[in-house]
Amino acid sequence: KNTQLKEWLDKDTSFKVVCERVGEHKFGSQGIEEEVGEQILKQAKQQLGFMPTVRMASPDIIIYVFINKNNAYLGIDFAGRDLSKRKYRIFSAPGIINANLAYALVRLSNYSKKEKTVDLFCKAGVVCIEAALYASGKSINYYSKDFAFKKLKPFTKKDWDAFFKAIDDKGKDDKLDIIGLDPMLRNVEASKRNAKLAGIDKLINFSRMDTEWLD
Repeated sequence: KNTQLKEWLDKDTSFKVVCERVGEHKFGSQGIEEEVGEQILKQAKQQLGFMPTVRMASPDIIIYVFINKNNAYLGIDFAGRDLSKRKYRIFSAPGIINANLAYALVRLSNYSKKEKTVDLFCKAGVVCIEAALYASGKSINYYSKDFAFKKLKPFTKKDWDAFFKAIDDKGKDDKLDIIGLDPMLRNVEASKRNAKLAGIDKLINFSRMDTEWLD
């Protein structure tokens, strides 16, 4: 009732409600989505004099409800997608690790771009790619700028091309001393392709090599 819907909704704005729960409850997420959606339509009619469109596929705004045990939070999904996903991870390999874990390992290892870094079993190149993205300052979303906030009413007049260009220009293409090795050729090829999709294939050296030949 205290939310000023006019800041976010107009007659041409579509929305949907998404609910995520943590803990045990006597209700389901779908029921919460329906209830909150009905309340938004009711409040919009009272505050704005019209009822906005509900669209389940590609809405302009996503109302996000997060319920953690006995606490509930109502907000707006600015991203519109899972930010933990890496779109460069197309080519896989057995035993590949999560990209977020790979990034965490890079940071916990006190990695510095001034040092030579070698991954003996690079699998699909995730650790090397995360290290290169971090060291070069390139965004993991360089090729995926489809964020939900670009559609939000308060930001429709913002020059997003200039906004993202300012961020992208901070990235450096300086050669890094990162080497990804793997005894299996298919893993090396997968690593090279993923690195190209991430836009940092020229910053990493991938090669097929058995551990015995490391010296």
